[in-house]
Order: sequence, then structure tokens, then C-alpha cells
Amino acid sequence: MSDALSIHPAPKVSVAVVTYNHVRFIRQAVESVAAQQTTFPYEIVVGEDVSNDGTREAVIELQQRFPGKVRALLHEKNLGMRGNGNFVATLSACRGEYVCYVEGDDYWVDPGKLQRQVEFMEANRECSACIHDVRMLMLSGEVKDLFLGYAPGTVRIGLTEMFHDGFPHLMTMMYRRALVTGFPDWFYKLAMGDWAFFAMLASHGPIGFIRDWPAGMYRIHGTSYWLGRPFVDRSIAEIEAFKTLMEVFGPEYHECLKWRMNRHEFWLTLAYHEKGEVANARATLRVALRKWMRYRSISARQVANIVLTVQLPGLLRFFRRVRSWFGPGRP
Repeated sequence: MSDALSIHPAPKVSVAVVTYNHVRFIRQAVESVAAQQTTFPYEIVVGEDVSNDGTREAVIELQQRFPGKVRALLHEKNLGMRGNGNFVATLSACRGEYVCYVEGDDYWVDPGKLQRQVEFMEANRECSACIHDVRMLMLSGEVKDLFLGYAPGTVRIGLTEMFHDGFPHLMTMMYRRALVTGFPDWFYKLAMGDWAFFAMLASHGPIGFIRDWPAGMYRIHGTSYWLGRPFVDRSIAEIEAFKTLMEVFGPEYHECLKWRMNRHEFWLTLAYHEKGEVANARATLRVALRKWMRYRSISARQVANIVLTVQLPGLLRFFRRVRSWFGPGRP
């Protein structure tokens, strides 16, 4: 830790910023947090994981620009994201009653984000956390809404909704720090720390969803930690995560987890196909098809397309060619 805690007033909110090799983005991330307009004190805890691109120097500069607000955790060795990594170390260093999170390549777009979320948490004591909508900044510069997958009108999210419909984005989260007293062994088994963390929070109470409020920007870029991994590796990690969650949480959640697992088995089939691993693609498809008869996790049309793609790619190309003959401009 690079500065004394005594110069920082006791914060109502801590904002954890986890960063590694984000020199192009870290200033915008921290500045978007420092621009928050609140009626309470808050701190920005930046976990810098021994970057090699100048990020550390940028974090030190930001601490000097925002004295008493930015607190830099300058790790002496790279902790990574897994195990007792930068994510856990940075969250564990937070002192606020409430904690928010943003990675060093993302940023917030509403200076009233912290104020609104604190007001929500104060008014909804049953909620372990709250989230909001988020947008994506694509490589092209285009901005798109990130669809969270929950049914229209959903304002409370529990384990069932997350296991069936998907997990929120960490950048949108504010949670009660007192609820997270440690990280269980199963937390470290999941490659996706956000899935594990939201499951931990939802086990303490519902997560409030402040709808129609895209207060954060998720940046898509070529060096993203998760999206930079091969599609096959991500799909396998997600299926293994569902298995771990089934071991941790009660049987009342098993059916929705199996439903999600079946969807991801189809995506893994396509991932193997794209990689040219025909035998693995066909073996995974057989497993997915047997389960699909029970769970109907994707539409019959999607199943037909995947079967044709994997088993009869030549026939699929023929059908597409025939369809193009009768497309726009054809007599």
C-alpha cells in the first residue's frame, strides 16, 4: 500500500478499480469515478497488478491528482485475477459501508451513479446489492445496449434469475460490504469471478435492479482478459462453473442450472466446430441433443442449424445457396 490510511476520511462508499495493462484506459476509468457528485465521502481503491505498459505510473499520477480520494495498491508481484488475486485483494482493502467495482478498461457515464445507488440501498434494506443497465463501446466506436436477459419489469434478482437468465455486469454493482466476510473455496473454482461473486451476494438477499439507467460503459477491445480467451476455453469454463454451482447450491436450483448448461453445450459444439475439432464437436452435440429433449434450452430451428452445421456442412451450404437464388432481386 502506497499511502497512509490516515489521510483518507472514513468513506461511505469504496470503489474498487482493478487494473493490469490498461494504460490506454485507466485515466478515463478513475476520472469517471472521481467525477461522482455525492453528499458523502467515498474512496477509490486502485489495485495495480504490476503492469508492464505504464499503467502503474498512470495510477501513481492519478493518486497525486486526487489526494485523499485515490488510494493506490501497488502490488509487489503480479497476483492475477484467479486465486488470491488482484480482484480479491482490492475488494478486501475497501473500507466503505458499500462497495462498487469497475475494471480499469471500463468507465462510468453518470456522475450521479454513487448517490442514486446509495439512496436505493438505504431505502431497500432487504437487498444485498443493486445493479443497473450498462452499454458496450465496440471496437468500431459504436455504442450498444448490453442485454441483461431478465424478464421485462424485473426489479429484484435472485439466484434463480441469475442461474437461468444470466449474471449482471460487475461494473453496475453496489453491495453491502458487511455481507462479504471472506471468499469460500468454491469461489476460486470458477473461472468467472463475477458469477461467483454475484452468487455469493444473492445468497444473502435479492439484488435490486434499477432499470432503464445505463450508467456504465463496458469497453470491448482486443486485450480483454475474458473475451481474449479462445471460445472453446470460455465455453468449457462456463459449463464447469454450472457444475460447481450445482454442488454449492440446493436442489431447488438444479433444473435451471441444467437448462443453462444445455444451452452452453450447444455453444461448445459450435466452438469445437469453428476450431476444426470435428470429433469433439459431434460428441458434444450428441450430449446436448439428449438433454435438449428435456430442457428445450434453445429453439428447434437453432438445433436444426447446429446439426446441419456440424453433421452435414455441405448440405447446409447447398440450402443457403438455393435460398440466395430466391432472395431480393430474383424473379
